[in-house]
Amino acid sequence: MQRSARQLSAILGTVACGMVVPFGAACSDLGPASDHIADDALVTGSPAVIEIHNGSGSVRVTPGDAVHVHREIAYRSHAPAAVPDRADGTLVLSAECDRCRIDYTVTAPASTKVVIFGSSGSVDVEGVSQVTYRGVSGSATIRKIAGPVDVQSGSGSVTVSDVAPTVTATTTSGNIGIDLSTAPNRLTAHSGSGHVSVTVPAHPYRIETHTDSGSVHNKIPDTAGAADTLTVDSGSGDIDLATP
Repeated sequence: MQRSARQLSAILGTVACGMVVPFGAACSDLGPASDHIADDALVTGSPAVIEIHNGSGSVRVTPGDAVHVHREIAYRSHAPAAVPDRADGTLVLSAECDRCRIDYTVTAPASTKVVIFGSSGSVDVEGVSQVTYRGVSGSATIRKIAGPVDVQSGSGSVTVSDVAPTVTATTTSGNIGIDLSTAPNRLTAHSGSGHVSVTVPAHPYRIETHTDSGSVHNKIPDTAGAADTLTVDSGSGDIDLATP
């Protein structure tokens, strides 16, 4: 499912303003939303995956005993369909409605995998098992995740903390900040033109860094033959690697 940062705009260019539009179309062409509603749903069943398509809306996910979805909705003529009251396997939450924006606040059990596709809305996820995020320009904050984290954003910033064991963070022009309390097995961070900062516990790592025009400040020893790896590069931004 991994893709390069250069592909992000083409892949996600069809997602904007909470609906599908041709790549390159301006959100302002859709006109402003005029109606506002809020709703709540308690989802029964046992969805192992929650997939959210948030367009320009924000997403907040926190751990809880059950799946609960709160939506703040702004729309122009037709309100979106209700959230399903039962889901097994994958629960899909979308922003497919006429000229709409949906802000999602979701609670989910810690065992849940969360997948988010967004345009310009901010994303904040904590306390679930895995996170995959694909965004165009929204910022992403990911923390306290037990399993793999894979985040790709076009121009939005990425902040990752207290996750393990595998982290992949990619931006085209945004900054990346990664601060881990547990040594990762594999950490990969790439920014086309942003600053990349990585703080990890002292531990043997094989380290690869590269920047075309920025500076590299590395305070972590490079251990040949180490099983765990840190791979960090930036096109024109600085790179900082350190231990707490």
